[in-house]
Amino acid sequence: MKERILFWLLAAIFVISCICLLLFSEMKRRTETIYIREITAEASVEEMAEHKTEEQQEKNRVPENEKVNINTASSEELAELPGIGETIAQRIIEYREENGGFDSVEEIMDVSGIGEGKFADIKDYITTGN
Repeated sequence: MKERILFWLLAAIFVISCICLLLFSEMKRRTETIYIREITAEASVEEMAEHKTEEQQEKNRVPENEKVNINTASSEELAELPGIGETIAQRIIEYREENGGFDSVEEIMDVSGIGEGKFADIKDYITTGN
């Protein structure tokens, strides 16, 4: 009788151990699936943001023939650029008269009042005509 009880007790322990292993492996699989889904979701959000940024840049791109030529533009035309008022427009004209014009659009940062930030705002709207 004791042997029979011991046999059934060991059998029950074995069955319970198998069930615990199955549950643990299923739980681990689900956790990995959730983790993979989270990584995929984060990647998708980043890809969408990157795509949107490229799309916005493309939309904001000004055709070459619509850009303001900083070597020939009038004070009024220059003043219409983002962040450029009458004072800086006049400085641009004075700079180009003193230096024989601009060789590159980056050279406009040599004009007093135009730093990297303002240049970043206007670079897509200007050309040297070269």
